[in-house]
Amino acid sequence: MAWLIPLLLLFAGCRPADKKPASGPSAASAAASVRQAETPSSEVTDRTPFRIRFADRSADSGIQVRYNDGREDEVYSIIESLGGGLAAFDYDCDGHVDLAYAEGGRFRAEQKEVVGLPGWLYQGLGDWRFRPVLQQSRLDLSRHYQHGVHVSDFDNDGFPDLLVTGYGGLQLWHNVGDGTFQEVASVVGLVDPNWSSTAAWGDLEGDGDLDLLVAHYADWSFDNNPPCVVRGVRDVCGPRDFRGVDHLFFRNLGDGRFEPMPKGFLAPGGRGLGVLASDLDADGDTDWYVANDEEANYLYRNEGDGRLTEIGLRSGTALDDAGTPDGSMGVGVGDYNNDGKFDLFVTHYETETCALYSQSSRLNFLHMSRRTNVTAMGSLFVGWGVVFNDYDLDGDEDLVTVNGHAVRQSQLAPVDQLPVLLENLNGKSFRMAGELAGSFFQKPVSARGLAVVDFNQDGKMDLATSTVLQDVAIVENQSESEGTWLKVQLVGTQSNRDAIGATLSLQGKERVIHRNVYGGGSYASTSERVVHFGMERSQLRDGRFPLLTVRWPSGTITKHDLLEPDRLIRLVEPPQAKPE
Repeated sequence: MAWLIPLLLLFAGCRPADKKPASGPSAASAAASVRQAETPSSEVTDRTPFRIRFADRSADSGIQVRYNDGREDEVYSIIESLGGGLAAFDYDCDGHVDLAYAEGGRFRAEQKEVVGLPGWLYQGLGDWRFRPVLQQSRLDLSRHYQHGVHVSDFDNDGFPDLLVTGYGGLQLWHNVGDGTFQEVASVVGLVDPNWSSTAAWGDLEGDGDLDLLVAHYADWSFDNNPPCVVRGVRDVCGPRDFRGVDHLFFRNLGDGRFEPMPKGFLAPGGRGLGVLASDLDADGDTDWYVANDEEANYLYRNEGDGRLTEIGLRSGTALDDAGTPDGSMGVGVGDYNNDGKFDLFVTHYETETCALYSQSSRLNFLHMSRRTNVTAMGSLFVGWGVVFNDYDLDGDEDLVTVNGHAVRQSQLAPVDQLPVLLENLNGKSFRMAGELAGSFFQKPVSARGLAVVDFNQDGKMDLATSTVLQDVAIVENQSESEGTWLKVQLVGTQSNRDAIGATLSLQGKERVIHRNVYGGGSYASTSERVVHFGMERSQLRDGRFPLLTVRWPSGTITKHDLLEPDRLIRLVEPPQAKPE
C-alpha cells in the first residue's frame, strides 16, 4: 500500500474532519407531456426494480435563493436566457460542504448599463442545515451580472477559490484562508471584458499550475438588441440573432499571474455554454471540450507541448447524428459502459436529442443516443446542468439533467420543466426513472445549474440545483442499494493541488471501474471535488477493494491495495516519485 497518507499531516489549507414565472402550457400539462416522453421504448426490456430514490430536503435547509434575470426591467436581453449556476465546496475547511450561488443582475436601459447582484454564500452546518455568510465572507459579486460559479485552488495554497463568469467581466475571488475572500482578477491578469458564460480550469502543460478556458457567448449590447416578436408577442431573441465571440484561454505563468493566449490559439467562433477540462483519452494531459449554442462544438486535443488542436468534427463530437449543430448547453463526462474510455453527454435545446458521445477509440466518438435509449427523453426539454454519477451504487453511472426554457413565451414546450433521471442499465442502455424517484422529479421548474455532493457523507451522492426566479433545491439520495462505495479526494503536490486531469481505476474481482477528475462540466456549476465509485459487494475480495490505481496529472502513478469499502480516503501525491 503506497501513499495512503492523511491530508491532515502534510498540508496547510483545508483540514476536513475525518470522519421564471411560467408561461405557455400549465405545470400540469408540462408534467403530462414529460411523462408521455418517459414511456420506455420497445428496446428496453430490462425488468430490474427501480431503486433510485431522492427526497427533497429544501424546506428546512435555511437556503433562500432566487436568481434574478432582470426581466422586470423590460429590456428583453438574451442575457436573461442563460441564468446562473452554483458551487458546492468547503470554503472554510470545517468538513461541511458549503454552497455559493450566482444571483444574476439588472438592466439600466437609460444609462445603457448591466449591473450585478451580490450573490449568495451558505455555510453548511450539517444535518441538512445552512446559514447565510455572504457578508462575513466579504464576498460581493455585484460588480458584474453573473452566470457561472467555478471552484479551483488556482494558487495551490490549500483553500478553494471562486471564479465567477458573467456579462462585463470575470471575478476571481481568492480565499484568504480565514473565512473571507478577496477579489483579485485584475491583479492576476484575468482581464476579459467580453460576455463570459462559463469556464473550466485545467493544466495545459502539466506543470502543476492551473490554466483557464473561458467560454464567450455573443455580441449583445444595448446598441445591438433587436426586437424579436413571436406570434405578436415580444420575447428575448435567440442565439442566431447574434454573432458569437471567440473563446479565450489564459495561461498560468506560475508566479501568481495569468496571460491571455494570442488570437488563433483557440478556434474562432463562440456562443459557448458548457466547458469541460478532462484527460479524455487517458494519455496523461488535459483536453478541453466546449459545447456551443447552435454552432459546432469544439474538442481540443492536448498535444503535450503547450498546444491545443481542435478536432471536434474529426472526433465526432461537434454535431448530432444527422450532421447538424445543436443548441448545446451543459456537458458531463463519465464512462457509462465501463470500457475504460471516457464518454461525453451534452444537453440540448427543444426539438433536439441530447447527445451521448461514446468514445470508441482514442478521441473518436460515436453518437449513441438512439442505441442506448437516451431518446426516450423525447425532444421537449431545454437541458442545462448534467452530471454522471452512480446514484444506486450498482457499478455503472446514471445521469441527471435539469431543464427549463430559455425564453419567456414558449410555443412548443413549457417554460417550467421536470428534471430527468436516466438510469444506466449495466452500460447497455438507459431508462427514464424519474417518475418513481421522488417528488423532486415531479415538480416542473425553470432550472439551470446542477451540482452533485454528498451532504450527509453516506456514500450516496445528493443533488443541489439552481433555478431562475424560483426556489432552489437540496435533494437527498435515499436510493435502495446493496452495493458498496468508495470516495477519493486527491491532493496534488507535483500536480495541481486539485488534481484536475487525474484518472483513476478501481479493481474489483471481475471488473474495473474508471473515473477522472475534471474541471468545469455540468452548466455554470461546480460539484464537490471528490471521485465517487459504486460497486457490487460481490466484487470485494475478503471484504475489500483489491486495488486502486491513480494516474496523477504529473504522470506519477500510484497504487493502493486492499482498501476498506464505504469510506472516504484522501490520497496525497508523493512529492519525489518519478513517473513510470
